[in-house]
Amino acid sequence: RGDADAGKDKYQTLCAGCHGNSGKGDGPAAGGLNPKPADLSDAAYYQKVNDNYLVEIIKEGGSKVKKSPLMPAWRGALSDKDISNVIGYLRSLPARKSPQ
Repeated sequence: RGDADAGKDKYQTLCAGCHGNSGKGDGPAAGGLNPKPADLSDAAYYQKVNDNYLVEIIKEGGSKVKKSPLMPAWRGALSDKDISNVIGYLRSLPARKSPQ
């Protein structure tokens, strides 16, 4: 699995606008989106998806996996190592979540 700290920078640059700084799907652009972005801070989400799925949605975009076509394909912007690092960061989000 990738380096979560290295993945955080790419996530904040490319993903946080929709998914939010902490992954809750509450980024500044999320309000106008339908469907809403996934809550990536929810540990249950990661029990339903594997890394191959995450690689595919990051590389190919939402429409490739029957999710929102508004989720862009990042294959041109992220290397395989970058994607691995972002996944490492994504999988760390539930542990970083503040107690409610």
